[in-house]
Amino acid sequence: MVRDSTVFTDSKINIQLTEENLIGTHRYENILYTGKYLNEAKQDAQKHTQNSLIKHQHVPVKITALGGPFSTEYESVVFYHKKITGSMEWHTVFNSAVKSDSYTVEHYPNYETGELVIEVK
Repeated sequence: MVRDSTVFTDSKINIQLTEENLIGTHRYENILYTGKYLNEAKQDAQKHTQNSLIKHQHVPVKITALGGPFSTEYESVVFYHKKITGSMEWHTVFNSAVKSDSYTVEHYPNYETGELVIEVK
């Protein structure tokens, strides 16, 4: 029996993932900016900001421990982006799992290797 069926329901996309898919360790390799690419990432962000018609507001993010879980769902949601998880479906399910009391979701970014591990219990 699924602990929280709302995690696998969304009115905008058709979710085919199940709890069996969600529970466990998910590894995403070469996905985070490492020191080698950090300057390139900063230049890219600056270029997009300069070309944007909208002023961007920088919001500080407080991290409880680098390489450990983050303090709120809002600070960790960046790791669910579809460019990291590979699909809007995974993005939605991870987001919903964090908000649910039925699952524990932890993140372990490694900026030296570029690997992100998401563990769901």
